[in-house]
Amino acid sequence: GAGLRLQSRYAAARGEVDGWEVLALVVAGAATLIAGSVLSGMLAHAVADAVLGRAPTLAGSWHKARRQIGQLAVLAVLIMLIVLAGLILLIAPGVWAYGLMAVAAPALALETLGAWAAIKRSADLVEGMFWRTLGLLLLTLLIVGSATSLSTGLVSAAVLLADSSLDP
Repeated sequence: GAGLRLQSRYAAARGEVDGWEVLALVVAGAATLIAGSVLSGMLAHAVADAVLGRAPTLAGSWHKARRQIGQLAVLAVLIMLIVLAGLILLIAPGVWAYGLMAVAAPALALETLGAWAAIKRSADLVEGMFWRTLGLLLLTLLIVGSATSLSTGLVSAAVLLADSSLDP
């Protein structure tokens, strides 16, 4: 009850992280990464349908992408590992890798490629438009990050207010 809540607040104030919290963050991060890759595959199918004059539907996009969930998940993990390795080495290689792999998920989804082939295909597709592609990716990250921070801040504030009003 209250003792556990007090201990958790004290540990958080000192910057300590519980092992379960780390595991929860890793699982949530992996789920977000894989979901994003699957959604990119679905979006690629919807755009392809629209370009070809067919009416895109959520069900149709899901039907086409769900057969590729395994490959999209492998692709998401590979991209994460490559970008993370680049960021650990120096920031520039990670950013460069992120830009080169920008369209790997749509390439995998539309061209039914494996994960490595999709990464290679993405690099081929981005060639000649790398800086433009990277700029759009970074702008998208900035917008999504800002919206996420704002919504997280509002929810955190609401939780803190509700929690403080419950304590005697």
